[in-house]
Amino acid sequence: MFIMEDLFLLNIPTRMYEPNYYDQYESQSSMFNGLSGFNLRSDILNCHSCPLDCYTKSVHSQNMNLPIMIIGSKPSDINFDTENGKVLKQLINMSEFNHHDIYRTSAVKCEESNDFIACHHYLISEIIISNPKIIITLGIDAGNQLFENLKNPGSMIKLPIGSDVLATYSLEEISQNVDNYNAAIDHFKLCKQQYDYLQQHNFQVQSNTV
Repeated sequence: MFIMEDLFLLNIPTRMYEPNYYDQYESQSSMFNGLSGFNLRSDILNCHSCPLDCYTKSVHSQNMNLPIMIIGSKPSDINFDTENGKVLKQLINMSEFNHHDIYRTSAVKCEESNDFIACHHYLISEIIISNPKIIITLGIDAGNQLFENLKNPGSMIKLPIGSDVLATYSLEEISQNVDNYNAAIDHFKLCKQQYDYLQQHNFQVQSNTV
């Protein structure tokens, strides 16, 4: 399985699926005017990478250029109208993240799918376009799309592009176990602390250069 190190360090395309142009950075002008995100969402909606291409895909129309990315396993994980989505919203609120700073996506794009490989190139494309400061993955399955052989939720790892990644428990595990729920709150708060630190550090650097 290709992972992030393959993409950025070895310059290997993420998957042998169409489209093949999101394995490179888009121009700054394209990112700022939203063309990259629009094109990627269009590709996901019209995807034919697997037999589930006939299913409706849940693609949020959010701005991708946001500092926080949350990755669920399935679209229902990030939809605030679902039971899992309501749990996610609680975690975000309790950690005092600003919802306007968060881009939510899922490792697979069709609710009926368990084929992480077929959707992998889309997830990597979203990360390239967003270039988030913090990534939170909901469950080890989602986390393993970025790093292989993740086992224990709660550890923070840095991607080659500089993003800090933390894999917490899946929303099913969080909903069914109070200890996992409390641990997930701590994980989200840890990410909020790291984000606040990065924000303060960037402010100090900018102040020193003025």
